Amino acid sequence: MAQGAEADQDRGAPSVIRRKTRAGGRIARGARAAAASPARGLRTALARAANDLMGLALVLDDPAEARVSLAELLERVEDRALILLLAGPEDALGLCLVSPGLLGGLTEWQTMRRISATPPPPRMPTRTDASIVADWLGAVLGLFAAGQNGVPVDWAAGFRYSSYLPDPRPLDHLLEDVTYRLFTAEMALGGGARQGTFWLAFPADRSGFAAGSRGAEAVADAAWTASVERAVMGAPVRLDAVLTRLSLPLEKVMDFHIGTLLPLSMEMIDQVALEGPDGESVVRGRLGQSQGHRAIRIGPADQADGDAAPPDQARAAPVPAPRAGAPQPAPDG
Repeated sequence: MAQGAEADQDRGAPSVIRRKTRAGGRIARGARAAAASPARGLRTALARAANDLMGLALVLDDPAEARVSLAELLERVEDRALILLLAGPEDALGLCLVSPGLLGGLTEWQTMRRISATPPPPRMPTRTDASIVADWLGAVLGLFAAGQNGVPVDWAAGFRYSSYLPDPRPLDHLLEDVTYRLFTAEMALGGGARQGTFWLAFPADRSGFAAGSRGAEAVADAAWTASVERAVMGAPVRLDAVLTRLSLPLEKVMDFHIGTLLPLSMEMIDQVALEGPDGESVVRGRLGQSQGHRAIRIGPADQADGDAAPPDQARAAPVPAPRAGAPQPAPDG
């Protein structure tokens, strides 16, 4: 009986070994697949490009990979993030986003070769920031498309940095409403003094882009439009606060002197008009005070037009004096 038991054990031993071998093979194949994933390839490309191009050490884990819709992609755009458009084959467009923290560290390192312990104050990214990041981004795209760690990523081949957008609003019109491969990489630099996020998005399926894409010209036009809009919206504009307009005889005007009083009704306090350089009323409000200064409390939007005043106030409004040289009505009789 003992010999029979030993024989059974001998016959069962190979099956146990085979099961362990197969399990070990599956684990090894899973480890190799993880090591050869596109996310691992992007991690290698990011770190290698920063080291080779800038001598900067990046610390990061494998980026997270997801497939998202255009709406979901646009939700990832952080406030004050650097927005870079990517141009690919067949007029396909991709997107790169750099968070403010990461951008601050990259610009500090590129300009001063050091990263201070105190982060810079928040600010909007500029075209100069885009130029500073462009070379590194170009190297990342090239290395990633070349297939790091033996991983082919044909869908990322041919993409390059195209243009910088100062405003995210045109993205909804520029990018195709398709599914995107989105990579999100959290990284630290400067020994952890700066931390931030790097997003990279490619169309998951580029079929049909040649016929229906907006193309590079649309990208350039949108970038130019956004730049102009940003410059115009930041320009100073003079507004004049107008209590009322009076028509007076010339002899009274000629008699004006310091201390002359002009009669104004109390209703005018509630009908102060803010007028632009062209004399058009922009909005109306009420005259008052704030912290010892004269102030105007802006009223509802429907008061911006003088025609929106109540009928009794419209009838009480003074008639403007005729322009010089204008034909006068003939006297009666």
